[in-house]
Amino acid sequence: MISLTTLPVSAQEVEFNYNGRVKVNGLMFSGQGQFKFALVSKDGEATFWTNDGLTTSTAMPTATVTVDVTDGFFSVNVGDAELPGMAALTKDVFARDEDMYLRVWFNDGTRGFEMLIPDRKITNTDLLGLKISKVKDYTIYVNATTGNDKHLGLTPEKPKKTIQSAIDTLPPLLECNVTIDIADGVYREQVSIIGINAMPGRKLMLLGDEEWTTSTVAPPRVQITGSDGETTGTRDYGFYAEGSAGLALKGFLVDGCAKTGIKLSNCEGADARQCNLSNNGLYGFDIGGGNNVSVSDCVATANWTGFNILSSSILFLHTAATNNQAYGFNIGGSPDTRLVSVDVLSNGVHGVCVRSSFVEFRGVCRFSGHTYCGIKAEVYSTLFFYKDGVPAYAGEIKNNGQYGVMVAFNSMVMYSQGTNVFANNLLADYKTFTGGVLYY
Repeated sequence: MISLTTLPVSAQEVEFNYNGRVKVNGLMFSGQGQFKFALVSKDGEATFWTNDGLTTSTAMPTATVTVDVTDGFFSVNVGDAELPGMAALTKDVFARDEDMYLRVWFNDGTRGFEMLIPDRKITNTDLLGLKISKVKDYTIYVNATTGNDKHLGLTPEKPKKTIQSAIDTLPPLLECNVTIDIADGVYREQVSIIGINAMPGRKLMLLGDEEWTTSTVAPPRVQITGSDGETTGTRDYGFYAEGSAGLALKGFLVDGCAKTGIKLSNCEGADARQCNLSNNGLYGFDIGGGNNVSVSDCVATANWTGFNILSSSILFLHTAATNNQAYGFNIGGSPDTRLVSVDVLSNGVHGVCVRSSFVEFRGVCRFSGHTYCGIKAEVYSTLFFYKDGVPAYAGEIKNNGQYGVMVAFNSMVMYSQGTNVFANNLLADYKTFTGGVLYY
């Protein structure tokens, strides 16, 4: 039996463990076994690496690696340059499309070298090629048109085809910055990012259309869609991330998902920017249990709810929620949500609905044109329209079908008089119910 396992080595080198059992004349061998190694093509006619670092033909390498063998069992790290006779193995060896095989020669010390049969296929070349970077930043390229998931994706000329294939090559802990550079196009896949954590100060960046802004007429040129061309979504999510840290998403149209465009669950330090989240069945953006999350320069439109925030600390900056069926923002159980210079317009129920949360408003915001309320606070919520007694907010709350601001069920809204501009709210600019308090 052979086990191929990637080991942590330097940024340019890689090694893997090869182990098994050898018999001589039908008996398990014990003693000093002599080995030679080569990485070859499937047909054995091409040699990509040898343990002597010199042999380029299919001939047996000249150098020998001596390994202790006990009751037939041996274990050796192929590519470990600290072993006498073993040349270093670099990641460039694996930057090829074709399958690669490990060829081994063995000598018990008396009978001479014999090639072991068959050559052993290396099935995790992606891992060998990518899990080696401990310090040096690197980029994986993805292109839906020209890519192939057999590629390592380390150059634009040989990209991967799917985003998920690039994600699947990553180790659980990133000690360097990794960028997944995604070419313009349509990606019909659900991208799942589970348990991948970048160390503090490092990022896993998924980079789409970095030129897109909220003022751009056309959507981002990189589209992640739940649809396979049908009118309803076929996949639940565009991006689904759970138990991860240091994730950054930039420049995506995420649409047509049965549930949510971008779903983050227990993610720390996540950053989403320049994204358009449209026509998803439940939420454009849904986050639960995350800290130090930021969303900037994003738009959520024509979802059931634009942004759904539960039990999270999150900053929204220069972000818009428009024409969603229910809420622009639905915020529940969140200790620290900040809305800075946001536009929340023409949503089907309320612009912002807050339950059991603390929310601070800053900058110039608009909460107008909703069927019911511009802002609704209830169930022990606190909303601040200024900070530390200093007005830091100027907003418009206009043309709402019921109230501009409604406060109920032991909630409190505090703002500096004159910071909000109320106009044409059908029933009243502000209203308190059942223990709701408005201070200004």
